[in-house]
Amino acid sequence: MPTEEVKSLLEETRVLDEKYDQLSRLLSYPEILADAKYMRFLVQEQTTLKPIHGARQRLLKLVEDGDFCLEELKNNGKDRKFYEAELAEINEKIIPVCEEIKKLLADGGEIDLNGCTIELSGDARGVAILKETYIDLAESIRCGISVDKNVLTVGEGGYGAFKSQGGRHKFVFTDDGKQNSCEVLVIVLPKTEIKKVTWSEKDLRIDIYHSSGAGGQNVNKVASAVRITHLPTGIAVSCQEERSQLFNKERAFAMLEKKLAERNEKEVAQRTEELRRQQIKANGYVETHKITQ
Repeated sequence: MPTEEVKSLLEETRVLDEKYDQLSRLLSYPEILADAKYMRFLVQEQTTLKPIHGARQRLLKLVEDGDFCLEELKNNGKDRKFYEAELAEINEKIIPVCEEIKKLLADGGEIDLNGCTIELSGDARGVAILKETYIDLAESIRCGISVDKNVLTVGEGGYGAFKSQGGRHKFVFTDDGKQNSCEVLVIVLPKTEIKKVTWSEKDLRIDIYHSSGAGGQNVNKVASAVRITHLPTGIAVSCQEERSQLFNKERAFAMLEKKLAERNEKEVAQRTEELRRQQIKANGYVETHKITQ
């Protein structure tokens, strides 16, 4: 019963749903409940995933009900009209749930569960203080952290924990009764995986045409050239190198997959760069730290 879109959404959300269940189990352990800071961090992670978890469960239930109706239509002829009406209603309900899941994924709430990098630049004293503070925090919430000069790499869940730190921090030092201030710029960037390239048949238009140019006396006699257009993005590729339409189609699919992967990589890079620009250009200070020495 599931369409290609439904299958794709269920697969995209599978890992997130497994993470939600894992967090539920962790939050039932007495040793976790005894660690208030770590427990708050896990609750924050679970809250981020709760909308996707709920929508996915509703979609799974609709798919299950739809499969039941299809099975009854095969085996129960006398109630056919009833099950046909039920199946039509289920299909109508699936549409808004799919749209809800797509919106939740597009909004990027699940990105809080990713790791991150934290780049520190500015006054050396302020950088040292923030570096120590962030290391302590990452260790206390068990994210895992590594340090390479002024770049910190935080493990899973790090982006949700540190994203609010991105921007300019002001430090006010009191030295011998005199106040001095300085700034530290903090750039927090999520580790974002490049999504695997997928498509369904309805996303593609495949045109077959006669090859042109060199290639032997048979090249123009058989329609063997292939052009594939990915309708959602408008990306088109064509191949006419081989006399076999099948070989040309296989090569065209490989070319399309490469172009879509490059497009995904470019989009991730653009989003990351936009996050960097926003943190650099943000007005005001994220936090003012008063240090007495």
